[in-house]
Amino acid sequence: ASQVAVTGQWKKLTRRSYGPSMHVTDSVKHIPSSMRFKPVITKEGNYSVYTYLPKLPGIADQLTIVIHDGVKSQTKIIKSHEIVVEGQTSGEWVHLGDFNFRANGRAYIEISNKDSKGMVVSDAVLLRKKQ
Repeated sequence: ASQVAVTGQWKKLTRRSYGPSMHVTDSVKHIPSSMRFKPVITKEGNYSVYTYLPKLPGIADQLTIVIHDGVKSQTKIIKSHEIVVEGQTSGEWVHLGDFNFRANGRAYIEISNKDSKGMVVSDAVLLRKKQ
């Protein structure tokens, strides 16, 4: 919890998530909402970044994710119809790209309801150091 900054209105759900819970917000109410995951980067370098997206009824048409490597930001738009769930899970890990993260304490991955129509899901974020 200390590494996540929450703004706006989110509801906690305890089913169909990657771990014990996830959070959802509705963009219909036009309340700007975001979840900013602030990873502790101890080793600078290239990381693959993923987010877990459950396929839920009423999910937003798109999801806006900002990845800040400690110096610059890049925005990724994920279209919900492009998420293909394979196997017996309720969602899928989506690769957001590879980024050169700095160990300056300013890195973050932010999921928001910006420009979305429907329910936005914030479940899990994974950074994997590349060799």
